[in-house]
Amino acid sequence: MVYDPEDEETLFTLEAERRLGEHFTAKFEVRLFSDDPSESPLNAFRRDNYFQLQLAYYF
Repeated sequence: MVYDPEDEETLFTLEAERRLGEHFTAKFEVRLFSDDPSESPLNAFRRDNYFQLQLAYYF
């Protein structure tokens, strides 16, 4: 979590990666932007929340 007390902006970020056995990995990413004031630089990203779940196979 990133919080700017001066502009009261908040950005939440979570990333995790885990190996599943010898051949697989799982990766999880989330980014959430709070509803910042309209003059805030992060306001342009307010609708750009991001979620990704990835499963990879290695041979």
